[in-house]
Amino acid sequence: MQLEKINELKKALKFNGFKYIKIELEANVNFNIDSDNYYDDCNYETDNLDIDYFNEFKDEFFNRISKYKNKNEDIFKYLELYNDGSVNTEMTFTISINYLHLLDKFITEFCAVCRYYGDMETKNAGLHITLLEGYKYPRRKKLNLAKVLNFEKNINNLMNGLLFLSSPRYNTRSTYFRNLAVSPCDKYTAIFTHNDTCLEYRVFDTCYDNVNYIYNYLELIVKTLQFYTEKTNKNIVRQKNNTPIYNNAYRINHSNEIIINNKKDLMESEERNKYYNLNTIFFRTEAKQKLLNDLYFLVSDKKRNLINKYFNKINLLNNEIIFNKFIETIKCVE
Repeated sequence: MQLEKINELKKALKFNGFKYIKIELEANVNFNIDSDNYYDDCNYETDNLDIDYFNEFKDEFFNRISKYKNKNEDIFKYLELYNDGSVNTEMTFTISINYLHLLDKFITEFCAVCRYYGDMETKNAGLHITLLEGYKYPRRKKLNLAKVLNFEKNINNLMNGLLFLSSPRYNTRSTYFRNLAVSPCDKYTAIFTHNDTCLEYRVFDTCYDNVNYIYNYLELIVKTLQFYTEKTNKNIVRQKNNTPIYNNAYRINHSNEIIINNKKDLMESEERNKYYNLNTIFFRTEAKQKLLNDLYFLVSDKKRNLINKYFNKINLLNNEIIFNKFIETIKCVE
């Protein structure tokens, strides 16, 4: 992504009051016993990985990213490495929005260090992005409640689109640990507000094969922030007949219902290695219609033109080849 676009992301996040961002990178490292980097005295099959592994990992990571910063520059307000139970290697760090342009570099080096120790896999792994007003976490100061409530109400209406855009691929993992909702108290939701103190986007899959996709995620986040406002006219459902207006052109019934196929399995499956094809999730015509409705609010103006094309030709998307092409176009990096 061009630096100009990244600067636009920085401005948008700061405009909404978020000066810091917390990133959680997850992976499972299958340690290579024949590697020089294998610790003989560490039991890699348990949750209690040798502390030396985490310390060495951080040292290697800091060594690799030194080329991206000035000698005395303190980029990280917080950085820690641990086993979170679902994966054996998770790195969490907090940085100023000013360093947003380095995120792809940090992800690249995280992956490189994982592979330094063995094979890296991302099954059951997610990528969490938290917007913070200050760098300390957890937060005590509350966000503007009116903004949070407006955000929550509207984004809960757009979860089909958010799920579709939560991965860079044709599939996505189970939503068991990221239920499709915005919640102040339930950690395992798509967006968790931590008792209304920050916005933690837990919905995203990893993008380690295309690290620049992190900026697509941030563009999506900025799109959702159009509803982080006190202005009631930003509310989707404001017509007397409870029908939303899409750019004053499309009037389509809208509801909180998550209209997807295999809904129960997708939301309740704990299988770590199970992924779901988007063509299967949005198999039904009504699911595709709801998806187009949601995406209209979440994509760029350029991509809206493609959505407009299919509003009255929804049946075309029932063709798997056409729908896959639609996925590619909507998810491409502009």
